[in-house]
Amino acid sequence: KLLYSGNGFTSGFISWILGRNDIPSGQGENGIQLERTESEAAAVTHLANGTADAGLLSEPAVSAALSVNKKLRKCVDLQDAYASINGSRKSVPVTVLVARTQFAEKSYDSLLLVVQHLENSVSRIQRSPLKAAASVKKYSLGIQPAVSGNAVSRGNFACRSAKQSQPEIAAYIEIYNSGRTEKLLSMPDKRFFFQ
Repeated sequence: KLLYSGNGFTSGFISWILGRNDIPSGQGENGIQLERTESEAAAVTHLANGTADAGLLSEPAVSAALSVNKKLRKCVDLQDAYASINGSRKSVPVTVLVARTQFAEKSYDSLLLVVQHLENSVSRIQRSPLKAAASVKKYSLGIQPAVSGNAVSRGNFACRSAKQSQPEIAAYIEIYNSGRTEKLLSMPDKRFFFQ
C-alpha cells in the first residue's frame, strides 16, 4: 500500500512513474495499492504503525519523519526517478512564479528584478545548502532546526526561466492528465510565459 496526500499532480505522477517502469497498480497480484490520505502527517502515522508499507512525502516532511522514526527509510527521490526517465537535469516544476499580465507589462523591470533575485537565491542554495539551512534556522522559517539541513540539501531546488521551463511544464501537464478523463489541463499558449 502506497499512501500519498493531495490531489491533482501527485496521483498522476505516481501512476506515470509506475507505468513507465511497468509496475502494476491497483488490486491483484503484485499490484501497488494507491491510497490518498488527508495529509503527510497522516501518512507518517500510518507508516509508523504499520498500516501502510510506503508513502510519498515532500521535504521537509521526509527529513522530519526520518529524524523521529528510525523504522522509516528513504527509498526513492521521485525527482531522480523523473530525471532517469526524461534525462539528466530534468525536473518536475513543482512551484512556479506567476505574475499578473498587467503587472508584467507595466512593471517589466520590477518583475525582472524579482526573477533575478529568485535565480540568485536558488543558486546560493545549490552552492551551499548548509548555509541556507542555517538561515532557515536563524530566521525561523517554519522548518524545525533539527531537519532544516537535510530538508534544504534534499529539496532539489532548481530555477529555470519561463522559456527554459516550457518543455518541463508540458511534461508536467501530461503527467497531471495521466489516467484522468475529466478536468484535464492544456498547455498554455506562448503568451503565458514571461520573456
